[in-house]
Amino acid sequence: MLTKDIQLNTLWQKKYHNAQLIIFVFFFLALSYFLYKILFPSEFYTYSFRNPSDKSNSIINVNSFNDSIVFDTIARENFSVINVRMSLEKDSSPLSDNSIKVDKSYLAFFYPQGENISNPDDFEINSLVAQGDSVYIVGNEKKYPIDNPTTFISHGFKWENIKSDSDIDLNSLEKENLFNINDPHPDGTIFKIKGEERYFLIKNNQKHELSRDALKKPNLKKESVAVEKNTELKEKCELSKNIFLSRKYSCKIKPENIADIAGGNYRFNVPNISKGNHIKSINVEFKRDITFENFRLSLKEIRDKVFLRYGIPIKS
Repeated sequence: MLTKDIQLNTLWQKKYHNAQLIIFVFFFLALSYFLYKILFPSEFYTYSFRNPSDKSNSIINVNSFNDSIVFDTIARENFSVINVRMSLEKDSSPLSDNSIKVDKSYLAFFYPQGENISNPDDFEINSLVAQGDSVYIVGNEKKYPIDNPTTFISHGFKWENIKSDSDIDLNSLEKENLFNINDPHPDGTIFKIKGEERYFLIKNNQKHELSRDALKKPNLKKESVAVEKNTELKEKCELSKNIFLSRKYSCKIKPENIADIAGGNYRFNVPNISKGNHIKSINVEFKRDITFENFRLSLKEIRDKVFLRYGIPIKS
């Protein structure tokens, strides 16, 4: 250790101060990067067509319909930019006239629409029931334990709708797997179109619109989850070929029109995929721009997560 009694010659003093400066700069850069990742987070999703069953695939529901590829991602927060990248196999013909369209909602509300339901006795509405520190989705003789408050909030559930288990025998119900943020709303969920008196029941991977008689069901409005009406894909971008890598394409989406739509499921549609297009992989990156508004939003989300963790009521 250097003290007042130990003096370095000029050369070693310079080296010592340079080393201090390097350590300080390294520490400052590391701290800046750490804060950047916290305040302006990114999420990455990928899918390999070579290995569709690979557990590392985080893009879900990849399907082909009428020369289009449709796939989903589930993002936990709102983001400023969505970067989509597609890679082709060596024997693939080039992509042409391809735009990527994206919409946002809850995964279950993207289900195809089935027959309307008119008889209120033909379905059971799910309820939220608390037992100790746990909250369950209860309905149709089943119970789904919700894994954490973030999952609860992200699925549009309301704290004021939670019931006590005093009148319900949870032990008699079939326990399902832990309900997490990637799971679709289960059968028995009611969705309500915002601004309209239209309600849909989730049943057997379909959404069924409820007719006037079915709307007489008790607690229908209270137990419903609010959604935007799915009309058309609301954002898009044009795929462009990478200048240096001929088999790689990318585009950037600014999801401004869908940012405030409830739900964290983003559905992408890539049209005009020909038989000669052999796609190797898809990568999706959600990013948050460095702006004061995003800084404020990040601080609010951090606060909300801490409050949820310790059961503190959140005030908007």
